[in-house]
Amino acid sequence: MDNKEYWKDKNLLIIGASSDLCTEMLPVFADNVRHIGMHYNSNRIPLEPFLRKDNVKLYQQDFFCNRDFSGIMDDFVKWAGRLDFLIIMTGNCLHPVNWRELEEEDLLNDYYINTVVPFELAQRAYLLMAPQKEGRIIFTGTASAQNAGGSNSLSYGAAKLALECIMKRMAKDCAGDNILVNMVCPGFIKSKFQTQTMKRSEEEIRKRAEFVPLKRSGTYREVAEAFFYLLSEGSSFVTGEVLNVKGGDWI
Repeated sequence: MDNKEYWKDKNLLIIGASSDLCTEMLPVFADNVRHIGMHYNSNRIPLEPFLRKDNVKLYQQDFFCNRDFSGIMDDFVKWAGRLDFLIIMTGNCLHPVNWRELEEEDLLNDYYINTVVPFELAQRAYLLMAPQKEGRIIFTGTASAQNAGGSNSLSYGAAKLALECIMKRMAKDCAGDNILVNMVCPGFIKSKFQTQTMKRSEEEIRKRAEFVPLKRSGTYREVAEAFFYLLSEGSSFVTGEVLNVKGGDWI
């Protein structure tokens, strides 16, 4: 059974769907799942083309301004009938600065958006999925966090590593309800995180890619394939795992 057949009666909610890492996965999911909810913080533009489809609904929420973590999912279930899959893409390095200059506020803000928000969302999703004895939850981490992170993104990396611990605990405890919990950790991907957040130039990106054993940066499609696999019927015996998409980096 291919993914299209497996997905046709599944409902998917993506938190942080406006992330450029979702570029390749959104069209595939929108064409194949029963219902898909797409959350965004402030950038609605990448999601607007999907509004012409009857199975798509957009949700806007800034989690720093509105800390109601159940509202989106409760509304989604009311609309779609149930929640089968949850992908949590939300997260960022809010103040890229060398760790020598990090302040407590930087640590707390990065921990909140990268650890607390994903946990609260997954916790609510579990409560919705448990009665149906089925579900998939996928967190998004970063491969660099497993290798001390970057000097200018330490608080981000530390928060993502804490999220990995949460993922593994949830996977163990949710297994009895047939809820699979995993994490996708992209490595060096040529993305807006590199060009806009970390403000790397094209030359800096080229030089960094040379350190990857495959001698290139990863693509959005290669990240999407990891999510496709973890939401496929073929991954029904996979839980508590970190799926790195890093081209052999940090081996």
